[in-house]
Amino acid sequence: MKNITYYLMLLFVVMTLHSCDEEDYKDMNITKDPREAEVKSFTGNINGHIAVLNSKGEMITDVDMGGTFYLVDNTDGGANTSAWTITNGDETITSDKSMVEVSFRKPGTAAISLTSTRSADGTSITTETALTINKIPLTVGFVSSVDPVNDVINIKTGDYILYNNATAGSPDGVAWEFDGGTPAASTEETVNVRYETAGVYNVTLTATREDGPGDILTSQVVKNGFVNVIQRVVKLVRAVATDNKIELQFNEPMAQDVPASAISEFSLKINTMAGGEIIPTITAIESTGDSAITLTFNDQMYSDDEVIISYVPTGILKDATGLHNPEPVLEDVCVYGHNMLVNTDMEDPDRWIFNSSHGGGTFAFVNESSMEYPMKPYQGNTCAVIVKGDNNVSVSVQQGFNVAEGDVVEFAYEAQRIGNVGGALERRISTVSGNGSNDAGGNWSSANQGGVGAWVTVKKTLHVSADTKFKTGTLYFNFMRYNGTEDGALWVDNLRIYVPNPRP
Repeated sequence: MKNITYYLMLLFVVMTLHSCDEEDYKDMNITKDPREAEVKSFTGNINGHIAVLNSKGEMITDVDMGGTFYLVDNTDGGANTSAWTITNGDETITSDKSMVEVSFRKPGTAAISLTSTRSADGTSITTETALTINKIPLTVGFVSSVDPVNDVINIKTGDYILYNNATAGSPDGVAWEFDGGTPAASTEETVNVRYETAGVYNVTLTATREDGPGDILTSQVVKNGFVNVIQRVVKLVRAVATDNKIELQFNEPMAQDVPASAISEFSLKINTMAGGEIIPTITAIESTGDSAITLTFNDQMYSDDEVIISYVPTGILKDATGLHNPEPVLEDVCVYGHNMLVNTDMEDPDRWIFNSSHGGGTFAFVNESSMEYPMKPYQGNTCAVIVKGDNNVSVSVQQGFNVAEGDVVEFAYEAQRIGNVGGALERRISTVSGNGSNDAGGNWSSANQGGVGAWVTVKKTLHVSADTKFKTGTLYFNFMRYNGTEDGALWVDNLRIYVPNPRP
């Protein structure tokens, strides 16, 4: 009805124009019905055409199995609907889109049929073509979340390895075998495997693909000795006490849900400067960091006390894997104060600056297995060694401790030495490590450098005052080795700083 009305109105306009003088309409812009071209395109034949393209838009006649190709309806003559049927063996894909994304996992010849229709008058045409799906090899492979070194993955008991299938050639399925792992077998593409027992284990991956009746391909890889699982040893490496709390720092991440019953595995003893002995009661235990646990006890530790801690595992306290108890600790001495180095080991390059002004000094982290300067640390896994050479050596600690005027603070560390190591320790106060001035008292004497053949605790009390070089700001350790040719070595452990709090 709308079309009839439109054409009647158009006819009326044309007749009216014919009744006017030329001057009346010569400047008028009269256009044809804009649908005329559309109407004309809906008449006559339509010509079917299929474009088979790769991802680059290039025409192709074949594709590897598993590869993606695109079918485009390029039929002309006003066709505006598409009906696709693509068949390869027993797999058939249908679509009504003008462009179709297709991928087949089996080799063969894909039969492609397209029926294009012009909806205006129902005219349709069916076009057919074919595409070869090439057979490709089946090559098994996988990747792991832990990178192998010399084709061996080294982990600790309780660790996980995530395996991902990376087989090329469109496998129908995979089968894993994990010696010593949990799970021991899987058919999933991705598997997270836990290893709970130390040993050397194999990993096997088998991939299969059926290309047709009786045509089954199999590919397998066996990685012998691929996983080396090392026994995890959980140790208490440092115990730092302040007030009525002791932070226990371990060499491994600890479980974050520490049960209160784990208190029964610990005992404390306080030896006072006056020769007394106190046995405090532990009232709470909690996780206070990735590798730290804090004990709270019903007494007060003072800076001149000696706190002895013992730990006898009964299977309650666990590491983060849930498998391992820390090793027993019998009467280990806690240090007092806030550690300058917050991690469990002193070895942290980001917190140290080493400078040998004439190339004669050495600074290194060592332990009892070190070749040139072996030393059993006072606590933990490592300690620092500063070796005097021909001239000046300076080692600064990057982590500081904020102080204000009127504060009284104490530096402390454990030290052991060989020979006379020259200038021992200079206290710096500044906003940047290595700058600023030492305190008014000068350097520490050689007598305080450390024991010969034995660890001794070295302490220095400093008073923050605005009228000396030792002023409000940030304190840093700065070990200075001055002129001289005598060879010597200074071992340092447990750098710490705190407000002295002697027992009343």
